Amino acid sequence: KTTLLKTIAGFLTPVSGTVTLAGTSVTGLPAEEVARRGTRYVFQDKRVFTRLTVRENIQLAAYAAGVPLAPAIDRVLQIHPNIARFLDTPAGGLSGGQRQLLLIGRALVGEPRLLLIDEPTEGLAAGTIEEVFHVLQETKGKVSMLIVEQNLAVVRHLADRVYAMKEGRISAELRQPAEIQDR
Repeated sequence: KTTLLKTIAGFLTPVSGTVTLAGTSVTGLPAEEVARRGTRYVFQDKRVFTRLTVRENIQLAAYAAGVPLAPAIDRVLQIHPNIARFLDTPAGGLSGGQRQLLLIGRALVGEPRLLLIDEPTEGLAAGTIEEVFHVLQETKGKVSMLIVEQNLAVVRHLADRVYAMKEGRISAELRQPAEIQDR
């Protein structure tokens, strides 16, 4: 599943097939070009630039998206208002949930077309999972999202379609995820 996201984002070249964004092939383009065309990737490992401040982390996203810093910070604060008190502290001091919300906020800077999110709730406390879910729910309908997630409680209320994968292949498609029973 992670390999699929990395391939769509341009970090890996597919062995076969094509990756198309808004009707245009992005197959084989470098990741930075795929990002310029509107795709953002939130990695599973919640990796931020730990030695940089939260503000500097946002500044990098703003620069890459070609937007001024102030609107970029505003965008991240819309998603996670409590991060305001950490703007001038190193991002390495943030909790896992704070990092995840910062990463989602950074990815939304510049109004992307497609947001790829790998395991957004993995390893997070229940309260933080609710925060991440709320942010994703607010984002739904504004940005297309492809989310790899094993937490069915999140998936069933968020997704329009759910695909189950096994050994790198789609093994099932569910058209009405809200009807998925939590297991």
